[in-house]
This record gives sequence, structure tokens and C-alpha cells, in this order.
Amino acid sequence: MNPELALVRKKEEWIRTFDQSVESDLWGQPLEAIDGYERLANLIRRTIDQNTDIPTQDLNTLRKVKVCLTLRLRVIQQTGRGTTLDEMQRLKPVLRNLFATQSLDFPVDLRMYEDELSATDAMSTTGERSEVRSRRRETAAQQSGSLLPPPSLVSGINLNITVSQIDYPNAPQFVDPRIRVTVAERNGNHIEPQQCTPVSADKQASHVVWNSTVHIQTPLEQLNSDVAMFFEFLHFKPRGSYNSTRCWAMLEMDEIKPGPCVLELYKKPCDWRRKRVRLLTRKPQYLHLVLSLIIP
Repeated sequence: MNPELALVRKKEEWIRTFDQSVESDLWGQPLEAIDGYERLANLIRRTIDQNTDIPTQDLNTLRKVKVCLTLRLRVIQQTGRGTTLDEMQRLKPVLRNLFATQSLDFPVDLRMYEDELSATDAMSTTGERSEVRSRRRETAAQQSGSLLPPPSLVSGINLNITVSQIDYPNAPQFVDPRIRVTVAERNGNHIEPQQCTPVSADKQASHVVWNSTVHIQTPLEQLNSDVAMFFEFLHFKPRGSYNSTRCWAMLEMDEIKPGPCVLELYKKPCDWRRKRVRLLTRKPQYLHLVLSLIIP
């Protein structure tokens, strides 16, 4: 296919995905908006990585759009500051104008997000080399995980969760599988930093094994009854060069007791608000944990 025609078709796909995502965002459908924004960000990143013939001005624009998508996801997921819905709506003319002779001024002021711009290397070839180094650091971090040590100040009963394994057919297919743990209230607010297990080195025919221990940082007495622990099964997709959630599980406060614990698996995306929890399968597939209570 002609390279210029291929880019035009990609642009049309981006605009369709963008319109659907913004509409979901506008109508208060966070799960659909998150799924769409993440998909569009991955499509754009793949294009940036694989196309060296795109004009520099369009590459810069695409990187800025990707930053806006990431920032909007932060807002929806309530994990940080980011772009408003109004600012997202201003991006549509920019997407329509891609690969045109004359570029438009970017409609969102990203100066306050310089770190994000630097991370996506929007401005120069030097930045592109920095992106490669950044991805290497990210890969190394993923291999070792981001588990936190036990709380240094014990002021109540603390919970340790050993992530034993997950049941999944043809488990060796997954690249860099790991579990991300989030402690969140029913409104979606995160109580403490997310933690991620190291990448599993034990992938068997029907399950992935970790045996990694997550130290919940907040004493159980300080957690409201509507708090839950969420476990996302993440894996890397080499073809698109991004991390994806395959499924997730949830541990609610009234389920916490010492000993082995088996959790059902649900369809993605992870729903911290627990409004659309859909069983992944009726087959016997579970996330296996071991819970320990640390009493001072």
C-alpha cells in the first residue's frame, strides 16, 4: 500500500477512536473512555515507533496528543492531574489536520507537564534517544517489580498478600506477566501507591506463578469498609509495544482472613468503582493468594 494512503487510513482510524472515546467521556462512561483512550495512545505510539517518514512537525503533534491522552487517563482514573474534557475536545481539529501542508497551533498548553513531554520526547532526535533509554529503564523496572517494603511504623494490623499464581490456559503465551495491586475506595480514589510484582519466571501450561508478597501500607483499621484491593493481570504485547491488562480480580474487606484465598477473574478493564464487574469465564480459573495479618 502507498505509504501516504496508509497514513491517511491510520488517521481516519485515530479520529474514529478519538470521537468514540470523547463521547464516552462526555456521557460519564469511564470504562469505555479509558479503553478508547488507551487504545488510541497505543496506536499512536506504534505509528511513531514504526514510521520514519512522518514530517517532524507531525511527529511532534502526535507525541503531544499522546501526552494529552495519558493525562486525561490520569484524571478519569483519579491518579493525578491532567487535561480537561474541554481540552480533549479541542484536539479533534488537530487530528484532522495531520499530514497537511500547514500545521495548526497546538490547542492545549502543556508547559506545566514538561516531565510528561520529556518522557515522550516530543521535541527532538536527542529526545528520541532518551525515549529508548527510558524504555530500557522501564523494562528493567518491570522485571524487578515495584513492591514496597513493610511499613516502618506499625500502628495497627497490617495485611500481607502473597500472590501465588493465576490459572490461565496456554499461560506460556504471555510475555512479562505480572500482577499490579491497587488499593482503592468505591469512588475510585487510590489509598496508597500501586505496587507491581516482578515478572514471573515460572509459566506453566495452565498457570503463571509468582509467589511474591505485597505489603499493604495502610493498617486495616484505617481502611473504610468500601475499600477493596484490585489485582490486574498485566502482560507485554511486543507487536504493539505496550502493556495490556488481560483480566483482574478483587479482594473486598469482608473477605480478608488469614490463609489461602481464591478470587474470581473478571473481564477488563479494571473497574475500581465496581459498577461493571463481569465474570471472565465460567471455567475454573482463579487468582490464588495467601493472606497474612501482622499484629503488633
